[in-house]
Amino acid sequence: MEAWILALLAYLAPPDRAAVLPAQADNLATALAFGPLPFRGPAAAKATAIALAVIAHQEGMGFDPRVESCVVTGDQGRTVSLYGLMRGASWRGHAREDLCRGGPLPAYLALLVLAGYAERCPSSGPAGWFRGYSTGSCAVLSDAAAVMCARWERLARQHGLVGASCVTRAQPITFAP
Repeated sequence: MEAWILALLAYLAPPDRAAVLPAQADNLATALAFGPLPFRGPAAAKATAIALAVIAHQEGMGFDPRVESCVVTGDQGRTVSLYGLMRGASWRGHAREDLCRGGPLPAYLALLVLAGYAERCPSSGPAGWFRGYSTGSCAVLSDAAAVMCARWERLARQHGLVGASCVTRAQPITFAP
């Protein structure tokens, strides 16, 4: 799946970020191998990979290495890494230095955050999970979350996934026949 993830990241990233993408694809593939998947169905892993890629693209300013290394942070320094992990529970006891080193840890923690919102807010569907990731609540509207969910839905359909929808409850994600 790593080659497929690399192609997905290359599609999303600006051309000047090509050098950092192989490591990011490896990090994302490693996180997916160990983490819980928020989506269900035979295409759950691909749907999750797309979701995390979209989050990293949005929060990480197009996979900017300065964001990965925490030279650039968000929310007045409260969020770090390409995944915009908010200080506190999403860090799961890890130090800022651990997250700013890059590697698979930030992707894995982002996966845990997204899966946590899928578990806590199953009836809100992916739109609510992206809102939760973005704002801390599945019910709070967010422009960033709306952009991420719409991008996830579009990319999932482009990659032949069926059932990826921001406007319905979560349903099993399958491959197009």
